[in-house]
Amino acid sequence: MTILVPLAAVVFVQIARPAEVPLNVALAGGAGRGFGGAVIGRCMLTIEERSSLLYVAALPYGERAERAAQFLATGEDQQAASLLIRGREAENLLYEKYDDPVGAMIGGYVLLRLGELERTHNWVDNLARSPKFEWSPDGAVIAGEKAAMLGNHSLALNYFLKAGKRGLPVFTDGFSILVSRLRQYQSNAHIQAQFNGDELSKAKALSARLEKWSPFVDFSALTLTFRAAALAQPAESQHPVAVGDDFIGFDVDPKGSLRATQQAPA
Repeated sequence: MTILVPLAAVVFVQIARPAEVPLNVALAGGAGRGFGGAVIGRCMLTIEERSSLLYVAALPYGERAERAAQFLATGEDQQAASLLIRGREAENLLYEKYDDPVGAMIGGYVLLRLGELERTHNWVDNLARSPKFEWSPDGAVIAGEKAAMLGNHSLALNYFLKAGKRGLPVFTDGFSILVSRLRQYQSNAHIQAQFNGDELSKAKALSARLEKWSPFVDFSALTLTFRAAALAQPAESQHPVAVGDDFIGFDVDPKGSLRATQQAPA
């Protein structure tokens, strides 16, 4: 199914059915044109059953963003890799950040994955600092990881703490980077010399917060995906929820179109 998503917000969808711990999936809303030429965010959501459990994949709308996302998710898609020759396509996505912020973030993560730091220019700093992206934890994570890869861990931690204030990242790469870097900063005495006591204390607190989600995250998914009945309390809510008036149910008509079978309360 295709879901309309705000372009400047972190949005999760919860997929639930009786007797199963629900899946929470961050939506990646790639920019596209709607009726009348208005720019809207669209996310393609695929739901399947494997071994009696539901699995969900979220991909951004847009051919280039989807291609880059597939490369980011698998690292093995040869067609996608060939179209990302030396990061050019990812660089273009990052350049167009104001038109398609989610596409830009995917481009940023791809360039980090490829080690093509020079192609990020100063655009990743814009993703972290510009008021237009204050809603995005991922923009700050990308800028922080670039700084860390260049050895500037003080700047990196500044960005990571900024990301933590904004909430959970949309992309699994962002969550993984945050968790692994914060663990590194708590265990590496040489790097700790770059921080003051207050920064270390904040890093430890953020790390402890993120560890609440880590055991339940599907690290193979493109966007942040974890099982829990309550988004903010995953450990305390590893149980099914009653699928009733709080959910919109869907079925598929003979032509393959989705339709709502019950409405969520106003």
